[in-house]
Amino acid sequence: MTESAATIEADMKRDIPIVVVDRELIHSPWTQVVTNNYEVAKSTTSHFMAAGYTHVVVLTSKISMASTREERYAGIKAAASHVDVLEVSEESYNHTQVHQKLVKLITETTEKNLSVRPQRALVTGIYSKPYCPSYIDHDQATATAFSDTSTARNIEPRLQLISQDPYLMGASAAEVLVDQLVSHRRPTQDKIIIPATLR
Repeated sequence: MTESAATIEADMKRDIPIVVVDRELIHSPWTQVVTNNYEVAKSTTSHFMAAGYTHVVVLTSKISMASTREERYAGIKAAASHVDVLEVSEESYNHTQVHQKLVKLITETTEKNLSVRPQRALVTGIYSKPYCPSYIDHDQATATAFSDTSTARNIEPRLQLISQDPYLMGASAAEVLVDQLVSHRRPTQDKIIIPATLR
């Protein structure tokens, strides 16, 4: 279920300044500080398509549970024609089982494979040793993920990751909150976009 401002407002006990970070809400009365999810997912997928990786496996928790996942998945679908989705339960995450399903999807095709993690949580699990080296050879198969830490890159230094800037997102949110507290007025910006980049 995609988040909505009405759901949050229903749980509010009093009127306080709010800034939404890294989520896009439907009909939000508050400023949202977000990443260019659709655009960066599309451009990243296009980058790998140009390098010959024509089969994309999206490894994710339930896509419909977060607007960020929906935007990123839409961006991937806009750039690639052969996309498989491997949804992982957050309640019973089994690294070995997920790894086996991922390897099966990759080895069943002769295409070059790109595994994409559109969310940060669980990135280090499936990209950790011994899983990562067994299917990421950067010839027949490679991987990318949204990441705002260096952990995944340290596990496999050759990975190109979609890097967000959590410091700038947090600082931007803080500026909006301080302005609301000082001025006692509603925010003037609906959305602040902090671009992510593939590197």
